Amino acid sequence: MSYVRGWAGGIEVRRLLWWLVVAAVVVDVVRLVWPAILLAALVFGLAWLSNAAGERRAGLRARADEQHALVLAGDPAGVYGRFPPVDVFTPADVLAG
Repeated sequence: MSYVRGWAGGIEVRRLLWWLVVAAVVVDVVRLVWPAILLAALVFGLAWLSNAAGERRAGLRARADEQHALVLAGDPAGVYGRFPPVDVFTPADVLAG
């Protein structure tokens, strides 16, 4: 068997060539496959974002329907929602007591 002398003592040339071939195949597979992995991640990420936006819109529609029903019932919470306006005092109210 032929050996190549190096810092590790000696390594068989056949074993060295085998590892070089394996490394070349792994690098080639990664080079060919990574665009598909990236595309899959992009598709699943966009689907997740679309689902999150749909859930947000559904919540918005539900709150709008609830507030519309309150407006039809004459409740001021239908106009102002969860944040009613601040009760503002006028100078006449303060002087009146």
